[in-house]
Amino acid sequence: MQISGKRFGKPLALGSAILVLVLLCTQCAKQTEVPITSRSGEARDLFVQARVEGENLHLDTAMAKLSEAIVLDPDFALAFLYRARFTNDPVSLQRDLQRAMELSEDVSAGEQMIIKAYDAYYGQNDPDRAVEFYELLVKMYPVDKRTHFRLGVFFRILGEDDQAMRQQKQALAIDGNFAPSYLELGYINLSAENYAEVEEAFQNCIRLIPDQPNPYDSMGDLYSRMGKFEEAIGYYQQALEKNPEFTDSQLKIGTNLVFLGRYDEGREAVQKAIAMEPTIERRVQDMGMICRSYMYECRPQEALAEADRIIKIARDNHMMSQVVLYELAKAAMYAEIQEYDEAEQSLQECRTVLETADMPLFYRESHSDMLYFWDAAVAAKQKNITRALSIAARYMNTLRESQNPERMKYHMGLLGYIELERDYPDIAVEYFRHADIQEPLFMYYAALAENAGGSRARATRLFRKLASWNNDSLWYAFICKKALTRQE
Repeated sequence: MQISGKRFGKPLALGSAILVLVLLCTQCAKQTEVPITSRSGEARDLFVQARVEGENLHLDTAMAKLSEAIVLDPDFALAFLYRARFTNDPVSLQRDLQRAMELSEDVSAGEQMIIKAYDAYYGQNDPDRAVEFYELLVKMYPVDKRTHFRLGVFFRILGEDDQAMRQQKQALAIDGNFAPSYLELGYINLSAENYAEVEEAFQNCIRLIPDQPNPYDSMGDLYSRMGKFEEAIGYYQQALEKNPEFTDSQLKIGTNLVFLGRYDEGREAVQKAIAMEPTIERRVQDMGMICRSYMYECRPQEALAEADRIIKIARDNHMMSQVVLYELAKAAMYAEIQEYDEAEQSLQECRTVLETADMPLFYRESHSDMLYFWDAAVAAKQKNITRALSIAARYMNTLRESQNPERMKYHMGLLGYIELERDYPDIAVEYFRHADIQEPLFMYYAALAENAGGSRARATRLFRKLASWNNDSLWYAFICKKALTRQE
């Protein structure tokens, strides 16, 4: 979490951390990279190949190689961990992560740190703790480029871009041809809109791995964020020329056609991506873009129908995280068109799933944040402020038990929304400014509050930023056209 430039968590006591570090480093003094513990040399070779495939976003190929490695060595802890990392299915993630934890006692100290870091992130939704494990790991293996790379990724997730950039540069100091770190540098700069630096980083990737589709896909992401959608489509097409099965680029062609307002063409391109996908999990995720395309187009009835399609297929295939996500989408859309009974029904479906389904805490708490938001928002829209505040109070009680302080900002954002609906925009402004949530949904309501009771100049900046956000997500699709209208 980042509040006023500081990261909060539950750090190891200094004396304990030093003692652990000294003990562990005696095991790794002669090794420069984290070991790969396996009883099978062939399984280890497959793991190394899978790791490279994953770094190039060939996730299906990587998953297949990891599964082969696990057949050869059923006790291969890192193979289970990486299969958990590369999957699109939260249930599979939880199963493989748990198995990696069970096997972690029989692997090296460095591997234990990696496994514990990902358990902290996904299993406990404690990103600060994950960073602590990786900070210790880079002290154990200071010349392992991948430890710096992964620590940099965690810092980027926490919003600590300076720290993230420093770790990627350290990885490149170890290996100047390590393309994944150039990609990370590109995306760190992309979030800061440093477009010249982004292009330089992605061009370095094209230079290093010219036959891989991922660098061209990343260049497409740059031009998409810049609002140059035709140029972005050209790069996505180049990625597909390198690998016709690189479905991410096919999906993004559809997304950029939607951004261009060519909605039917966009949906046709997305349908092509869906047909290309090798797994039901990825097909269902791609179907989400069909739903979002109707949200971008402001056709709520068609979007609701697509959400129902996704929910049915997801339920049939036990993909309960997707069920929750699109029930939340339905609740938001129903609330927008003032069909509050239907919104309440969707919210109740979300509650039932979250109470009964087995999913990693990372997903459960992320969905819970939005469930509390929309539960209170539906009440506030109906001017039942007492109920909305009661929901916010219950939400606060759950946050006291959470390992992730990042979630507290969403509570402040919720209070800001309630005050906005209560017609106290000046109070709403204070909540939104304190929360400082750099996500489209909350930025939009913050802009409304600024426009009504804060600074018109701030409102204009926020609306302008949203108008050029150009980064597809469910909640961006929900507010995109409204933000464009306000900006105009």
